[in-house]
Amino acid sequence: MPNLFGVEVSEDVYQANRHLLQAANEPKTPQRKDLDAELRQQFARSFEAQWRLLDGPPLEKEYKFCPGREWRADYRIGQWLIELEGGVYSGGRHTRAKGFIEDIYKYNMAAMLGYRVIRIGTGMATAHYLEQIIKEVSP
Repeated sequence: MPNLFGVEVSEDVYQANRHLLQAANEPKTPQRKDLDAELRQQFARSFEAQWRLLDGPPLEKEYKFCPGREWRADYRIGQWLIELEGGVYSGGRHTRAKGFIEDIYKYNMAAMLGYRVIRIGTGMATAHYLEQIIKEVSP
């Protein structure tokens, strides 16, 4: 069976998506990598600061949730995984084909393992929205 991003898939799925493998191998410039890293860090700092201001429950960072895989959730609270989905408007990893497909595999596995996933996109880490999430995830 063919392999796509480390997951065995049927031949028809592989054929429909094999162009993603080629696009995934195009290198980013060092400057773009640095900028992407800084934007991710800013988003995480902003989210965490807002979470603390709202007295959200403690967050477990970079939680490895799947035995045998290197998949990590940005944060965990009990059965909840929180993922920050940055780069929505700038063509970031989560919105490009390869990253989007990889995220689908990751989030589906999290669900099959019994986790509930909350995805927070660019611009969504507002006090009003996070208050709703905190009410739901608080023990």
